[in-house]
Amino acid sequence: MALYLSSRGAPGLERFLEYRAAGTRTCLIPTAANALDDPELRESQFAQALDALQEAGLDVEIIDLDEPEAADVRFDDFHVVALGPGDPFYLLQQARAHNLEYRLRQAAAHGTVIVGIGAGAMVLGPTLDPVVEASRYAPEDGAYLEGLYLTETLVLPHHNVERRAHAHAEIIERFGSQFPVVPLYDGQAIVVSSDGTTLIGEPAVA
Repeated sequence: MALYLSSRGAPGLERFLEYRAAGTRTCLIPTAANALDDPELRESQFAQALDALQEAGLDVEIIDLDEPEAADVRFDDFHVVALGPGDPFYLLQQARAHNLEYRLRQAAAHGTVIVGIGAGAMVLGPTLDPVVEASRYAPEDGAYLEGLYLTETLVLPHHNVERRAHAHAEIIERFGSQFPVVPLYDGQAIVVSSDGTTLIGEPAVA
């Protein structure tokens, strides 16, 4: 299983999918953005993920975990499943409520490519515990923070933001010996596979 994990947008995704995805039918899970208080920010997070996927040539359908029909979706019917940006703690909570770890693993076993953008990239890793103090978002009291664990790598997005970069350095120092921790600038992504981790893209120019 190869995962595509980005900080923002989807740099290099079209090329990554060229030899991995059997088609273009794509599911975007925008649920992480639902927890954002600012409606403009919520819409922009959704729009940037949708635009990035469409620019990669994908035919995108929206499956929101906050909607009842999400319980019946067969993710292995899609060639690509993408988890979008927003609040990682809220996304993880809803993903667990929908048994997403098992359902995504099942889909990947049938050839579906899994993509994570921002918060979506974070929840696919081992745990969100290291980012609690550094995040602008907060988990509910007593929340279970173990990630979906489709990869042992924890992605730290938006490394171009100075405040985040300082926090990321502390996270790497504390947790880097336990599992791989990879800070990503906007404009960058990584591919995580059995062959290791490959960096894609260049830091975006502000």
